[in-house]
Amino acid sequence: MTKFAPAIGCLSLAAVKTNTCNPSAAPEVLAPNPADNYHRWWNNAWRVVEPEGQQNAVAWTAEKESRLNQLVAYATQTESLDSFLHARRRQQS
Repeated sequence: MTKFAPAIGCLSLAAVKTNTCNPSAAPEVLAPNPADNYHRWWNNAWRVVEPEGQQNAVAWTAEKESRLNQLVAYATQTESLDSFLHARRRQQS
């Protein structure tokens, strides 16, 4: 068991609850509850961007770009940490 010195805090995060019934649903349907102090991370399978999933993905399109941007914008608006946002930043650097 790891012990922390009293002056050092421990930050613990959990995933925002995601409705997985329809991966193509609007971001507001996928994650209807806003982030809180504990539920901060919104993690999704790539299937929410490309219905075929990452393994069977085909050419990148403007429609897929728009979907990704919608998901990132929603995560930013609801103050969720988003794995897509971090992936997008890596692409741009």
